[in-house]
Amino acid sequence: MSNDPETQHLLKIVADLLVLHFSYAPDDAKSAVAAFETYEGLPVDDDWFHYVGAWQSALAVHYIVTLDRGHANLSEYFKANENTPAARMAHQYWRDNYFN
Repeated sequence: MSNDPETQHLLKIVADLLVLHFSYAPDDAKSAVAAFETYEGLPVDDDWFHYVGAWQSALAVHYIVTLDRGHANLSEYFKANENTPAARMAHQYWRDNYFN
């Protein structure tokens, strides 16, 4: 688990997006995010989460942890979900909740 307060805040939003868009129970969303933080297939650290942002972090958690697809086709999954109503709502949710 990250010790950085900004990353912790971002990861809370990632968990919220898992609940809102993928129907996770809140505790399951937190557990999935925690499991993803220890995933060894990607260089997942504070910088990675801030680089890809809340929506792509939520997609990665869902794809890798829940769907158990590994990371080989993660970029295609990102592309398929980048310009959707869910993505636009997720970006708005991040803007509304990250900076307050």
